[in-house]
Amino acid sequence: LEACRSRNHQKLNADIEIGAMSAALCHLANVSYRVGRKLVWDDQKRSFVNDSEANKLLTREHRKPYVA
Repeated sequence: LEACRSRNHQKLNADIEIGAMSAALCHLANVSYRVGRKLVWDDQKRSFVNDSEANKLLTREHRKPYVA
């Protein structure tokens, strides 16, 4: 929080990319848990391979006017 308040990125405990990757891995594990099976992730396409059910869980429907 101190880094956010001061707007000084040097006060971060970890690089932003590391934090984003850590959060993404938790989200992907949660999707796998919800569908109840092992999944294959395509990092280039940023989606699961041949699994539309799992891919639907990567996002949600946005209400207007916040449409993706």
